[in-house]
Amino acid sequence: MTTSDMTKPNHSVSFFDIGDHVIRVEASYLTGKESVYVDDKLISEKLTWRFTSEHNFELEGKQIRVRLKVGNLFTGPVSITLWVNGEEIDSDVWNMKRILKTTGSSQNWWKTILTIFVLGLIGGVIGYFIGGALATALKG
Repeated sequence: MTTSDMTKPNHSVSFFDIGDHVIRVEASYLTGKESVYVDDKLISEKLTWRFTSEHNFELEGKQIRVRLKVGNLFTGPVSITLWVNGEEIDSDVWNMKRILKTTGSSQNWWKTILTIFVLGLIGGVIGYFIGGALATALKG
């Protein structure tokens, strides 16, 4: 297994080798987007905010399962596990410090958390005003 820290913040990328094939798993912990590639070809993609997520597919007659599991939303760890025909083959574990790391940047983890909080606050205020306007309009 080879692991590479992405230059994009809040992402993890894990690589697993099965025979002559390379399985790449990318996950964004900001957007919830997960992508699984086999030899750089997109095989499975989903948008999820669950604590456990699975991607299932077949490769050369073998049943492959990639499971992403979040231990704790704020501290991690996040494990990415590869299963072949029901047997655990390999795994990669990411802690939140590693996920929030931004290679080649001086951005601190607290700036990322603060940005998420501020965007959520702005979204809440906008939703409040839109909801109020809709309630008034529909009231008659």
